[in-house]
Amino acid sequence: ADSIARDGHIANKVGTFQIAILAKYFGIPYYTTGIPDADKMSKDDIVIEMRDTELVLNYRGIRNTVDGVKAIYPSFDVVPPHLISGIVTDKGVYVPYTLNEYFNQDTKQFY
Repeated sequence: ADSIARDGHIANKVGTFQIAILAKYFGIPYYTTGIPDADKMSKDDIVIEMRDTELVLNYRGIRNTVDGVKAIYPSFDVVPPHLISGIVTDKGVYVPYTLNEYFNQDTKQFY
């Protein structure tokens, strides 16, 4: 994950949310890796960069949609904790709803 909030929401490249939905639907556990962000208490603290919509509506300067079509182009999507089986960190694997425990434990030395 690019960002992990303490409430268990993760932000990652666009498409991650859809994969998590499919995993849940088909009963496949969905795990992500990363280090929780100490300064992000909830999904509201995750900043999603919005990219230029012309990058979606045009290709090499040629419009690829009909007139009037609007678009959004977020750089990340956010996966809610109920779709996540576990978050693999440098301190172990956490259920998304228990990420505050991450900040109360010492880091294991792997090197």
